[in-house]
Amino acid sequence: MNGWLGHLGADGRPRLKLKIIGPNADQEFEAVIDTGFTGFLHMPLLDAIPLGVILQGTAAVNIADGSSVTVLLTTFEVEVDGDKRPGSIMLDMGSNLVLIGMEFLKIFDRFLTVDVISGPYMIERSKLQKLVNERAN
Repeated sequence: MNGWLGHLGADGRPRLKLKIIGPNADQEFEAVIDTGFTGFLHMPLLDAIPLGVILQGTAAVNIADGSSVTVLLTTFEVEVDGDKRPGSIMLDMGSNLVLIGMEFLKIFDRFLTVDVISGPYMIERSKLQKLVNERAN
């Protein structure tokens, strides 16, 4: 199956390795796939600084507990297996995780499936639809 191969972290969350490309440096991260996060990518501000973060504003966002927090915004290019896309990145001081949101999956046009035995996989929607159609025939 052509697609991205992720894995389950020690905490049981699906993860995907990616590279964030900044004006000063590139860095690889193991990001958590968070289907409750509607944005593109979320990362700790302290991890963004060495990449050469250029702040582009702030946004008020609602988090899982229903409260609202203000985050800083920037744009970086993100690469997964040679496929690069720019996206709006939320930065904050209160987290130590890089989170992949639903906008990330939409922009990269990938569909997330989870194999509970081997771990999560990322596959292009068109390839998934082809597999579904083949199974239906």
